[in-house]
Amino acid sequence: MLLYKTYLNKINRIKREIQILQNLSKTFSKFVAQQNNYTNLMITVTFSKYSAQRITTGMSEKQIYTILKKQYKSLMLLIEKLRKSKRMKSKIYYFATFELQNDNNLHMHMLLSIHNNDLIGFIKFIYDYKKKSLNEYQIGRTHIGLSAIHKNKIAKEFMLQEIQDKTYPEKKMYILPTLDSREFKSGEATFFEFVNANDLEERYQENIVNYIKKTIVGQLDTEAIKIGVTKNWNEHNLKTIFNSLENTKYHKQIQIIREVGQVYTYTRLPVSFSLYQNYYMLLKKANKKYMSYYNVITDYLNGILEVRNDIFFYNGRAIKYN
Repeated sequence: MLLYKTYLNKINRIKREIQILQNLSKTFSKFVAQQNNYTNLMITVTFSKYSAQRITTGMSEKQIYTILKKQYKSLMLLIEKLRKSKRMKSKIYYFATFELQNDNNLHMHMLLSIHNNDLIGFIKFIYDYKKKSLNEYQIGRTHIGLSAIHKNKIAKEFMLQEIQDKTYPEKKMYILPTLDSREFKSGEATFFEFVNANDLEERYQENIVNYIKKTIVGQLDTEAIKIGVTKNWNEHNLKTIFNSLENTKYHKQIQIIREVGQVYTYTRLPVSFSLYQNYYMLLKKANKKYMSYYNVITDYLNGILEVRNDIFFYNGRAIKYN
């Protein structure tokens, strides 16, 4: 019985971690949606098969971890370079996660929100980065999905060529042959897909968040996951996640990901999320609506909440422990 309670405590900690993730992801979606003249892009970035830092068959576990950590560092560098790029005139907002491919190499999924005026600049940044990134930083196949309303804008600036993608033959995919000839010949082009706006805002971020939930649940050992299955929880898709992780090699992949680096990263919003978490109980006591991170940001922007020296002030009064 004591062991069973220990497992339940572990599962409850996992549930709280998922609730924190839900709070963050919902806030990110709402906040980004409020930005005027912004557009969302879904981006997948893989490593080049010609990269010097790529996992191949026959490598030892130590070699694999060494390369994965370099791949993780490289993907974080890509985000940093994009964030600081002079081609991006306005602030960018991103929510990204890192995942293992079937061949054990790392890749990244990102929901990126940029100002409409920066779309062409972003495209030029991607091609410049792919040409400059060599050896361990050599980026390979890149997939960019964006709303179809931008197709004509891109076509006016670059030549768009429709192709049949080998991986997704049912989808209409495009390349920019005047920019992408070298990568296309090696099968590592930058592919564009024009999709419905709802797919960008709902399907892609939902997939990212559901994957992160799996990595959270994947911290549990096999017995705890079995108990999670029998409990049959429905909140936060836990029922589906527990079932998907039971008796699967995916569990091991998740453990690897969490050892390599952080599972996800995101743009800092107007109020630090970590600071918000530290003050969560006090903020909730001050006003129950602050259970939502989004409401904290809204009231901060409206001057109802202030942050001074990492202390929250609510209507002019400090929120702190007695």
